[in-house]
Amino acid sequence: MSILSSAKPRRAESLAVALLAALLLAACARIGVPEGSPAALVDGDTVYVGTMDGDFRAIDLDNGETVWKHTLTGDEARRAVYGPPALYDGNIYFGGYDGVLYALDQENGDETWAREVGDVSSIVGGPAADDGLALVGSSDGNLYAFDAEDGRLKWSFQTGKRIWSTPAIADGVVYFGSLDHNVYALSLQDGEEIWRFPTRGGITAKPLVEDGRVYIGSFDSVFYAIDAQTGSLAWRFDDANSWFWGSAAAANKRIFAPSLDGNVYALDSRSGDLLWPLSSNGPVLGSPAVVSERLASGSSDGRVRLVDLADGADVRSCDIGSRIRAPITAHEGLLIVSAADHSIRALTVTASGADEKWAHFSNRDRAVATGEEKAC
Repeated sequence: MSILSSAKPRRAESLAVALLAALLLAACARIGVPEGSPAALVDGDTVYVGTMDGDFRAIDLDNGETVWKHTLTGDEARRAVYGPPALYDGNIYFGGYDGVLYALDQENGDETWAREVGDVSSIVGGPAADDGLALVGSSDGNLYAFDAEDGRLKWSFQTGKRIWSTPAIADGVVYFGSLDHNVYALSLQDGEEIWRFPTRGGITAKPLVEDGRVYIGSFDSVFYAIDAQTGSLAWRFDDANSWFWGSAAAANKRIFAPSLDGNVYALDSRSGDLLWPLSSNGPVLGSPAVVSERLASGSSDGRVRLVDLADGADVRSCDIGSRIRAPITAHEGLLIVSAADHSIRALTVTASGADEKWAHFSNRDRAVATGEEKAC
């Protein structure tokens, strides 16, 4: 049964304004009731994802059943996961809103180590891991690098405000953004600053490093292409009507940039020229994903949309029934979608749209739902 059908997207400006106000308040203070916006990582036959129920779990990619789960151990009132996990050398790493960085054995979920980060301020972005280090940003304004094997602190770097951006590592350099309006490039080995690029707004997105450039959007409603070596501006896209919150995706010399104005903008990667927009009824917080020559995007209106990469045509949409705030994960013809109803869904992409493979609900004793497929 295909769960994606043709739909004509509409803009929901009132919802965008309300969300912007809430996000602005959150950027200046703690999130009142942390719920999490789970972002998934797929490795082999397993989905690794934080849930809205204060745990992190491994889910069987084939049937949606729980393989193992690990309950966060920090402040009970702050047990939530917002950023994506990272996989390195047999461990899965994730940051908790409870201010703890966790390292778990990916096979059985046993805790390799867990470290309170800095002053134990909330962690909103995810970690990155490479070359023996696990890195994560904190709401105390610092980026921290820990030994990936035993969790010993190796170095830290201070910015002017909270770091909600997930770092990206490429060629021995770590890139990330801060709410102090800057994009940073640091030496992975020792945390020395290589360059910083100023914008006019806070930055929460994970940088996309592609073909010698760093692509990232800001709360100034501008999307930037920055030379990865020098930190100089390559081009900027100024036509969005609201903030860039989520991270961009890339394919076929195109950059796909999600905005809270309800659009995912398809931009020429070399010039920044607008090729086409994919419009939604609500703000797009999570990152889009590329799968089977299609672009998949979820939005706060609860819909997943698929369009052709080339021209943005042939829109298919499915109403998941709940807000989608997390990045969509693509893996070998599958989409992993997390929604605000505590569901994590696997969709199989087909020529005509997609079929729901399974739906896993983290707030139910029997996690895998049956007979509840979303027909669209």
